[in-house]
Amino acid sequence: AASRISLGVVETDAEYLIDLRFYDESRATMDLIAEVRERANGALSTSKVSIPRAQTVAPPLSSVVDPALIGCSISHPRVTAGTLGCVVRQVSSGQHCILSNNHVLAHVNRAALGDRITQPGTIDATAGNRRRIGRLLDFVRIDRDGVNRVDAAISTMEGRVDANLIPGFGDKPALPVVEPQSGLRVFKVGRTTGVTSGTIRAIGIDELPVNLGRGFSRTLFSGQFEVVSETGSFSAGGDSGSVIWTEEGAPVGLLFAGDGVRTYANPMSAVMAELGIEVI
Repeated sequence: AASRISLGVVETDAEYLIDLRFYDESRATMDLIAEVRERANGALSTSKVSIPRAQTVAPPLSSVVDPALIGCSISHPRVTAGTLGCVVRQVSSGQHCILSNNHVLAHVNRAALGDRITQPGTIDATAGNRRRIGRLLDFVRIDRDGVNRVDAAISTMEGRVDANLIPGFGDKPALPVVEPQSGLRVFKVGRTTGVTSGTIRAIGIDELPVNLGRGFSRTLFSGQFEVVSETGSFSAGGDSGSVIWTEEGAPVGLLFAGDGVRTYANPMSAVMAELGIEVI
């Protein structure tokens, strides 16, 4: 599947505009933009962007962390490294699990259930410092030819994991999931860039092409949201799997891709529905 444009919604000067991003300047793309502009009666914002990449690839949280913390380095053995998002509860079994991305824990569908998950992640490990932190329990398959809602997976939880501390924030409050909203201030804790803050710029982004690596270089996602930072990049390679939180500490989404300027995330409500989990 391929997409020439992605559509979202952005709020500017107390009005909502259709936010259109395009990835090339071919005639077919320009004709498509003109058609959308006509149908939107001018209520359209456009920008050319690069295709975002999955954020796996050091080093606030990239070493051994015991107990493991929200934001620390983890991965499947065949993946470089990503981020431990948070601890969740699997509704069907009641057991506590680690949440991150499919491309971090399940190697973009290539892993088998029961495969070990390590802390720190593969690229951060040395000969004697890598420990098993869990085993792959479940993941939402990525459809390379269709449209995806989430890039998400869970593992069992072994050893010590502090589910209640968000580094740089403090004790995690028991707040319900918040739906992404344009203009909402948020932060995340990730393996590579640590604690960063930003603002949700666009929501409901459809037909978003994401490079998840070999065999999945232009994978489509819909229903996503975008975060930008006013002080630098909100995320970088290795931050995939980070949970995005409100300034009050309520979960909003699961970070899975970025292009160095913009960061993209699945709404947490979609992640919970697809995996049958609850944030604890």
